Amino acid sequence: MPVTVTTHIGATPEVVWDLVADVTRIGAADRGREFGFDVVGAGFLAVARWTYTLRPDGDGCEVTETYTDRRGPALKLFGIAMLRIPDRDAHNRRTMTETLNRLRLAAEAPTEAA
Repeated sequence: MPVTVTTHIGATPEVVWDLVADVTRIGAADRGREFGFDVVGAGFLAVARWTYTLRPDGDGCEVTETYTDRRGPALKLFGIAMLRIPDRDAHNRRTMTETLNRLRLAAEAPTEAA
């Protein structure tokens, strides 16, 4: 099951998009609406899919971050043993909430006057 966290950010979807999509490589994108990427281990092992969905909401937008675990059982056990994170969903929910909070702060910060 995917883990999803949503927050309201007082900025347009385009402002948030520019923050979320600032990476050198993307897997799927629809500017101002959705951005996603796949995590692959060792060049061929499906690990996860991350997506950010943006929807206009009043004077800003609603941002949803979703993590979909794509690891098989053996890779999950290896991950628990190596990373010592027994509950990946709970861990990701905490870190995703922090990510969205930081994204909100960055997007809502006043911009410098030119």
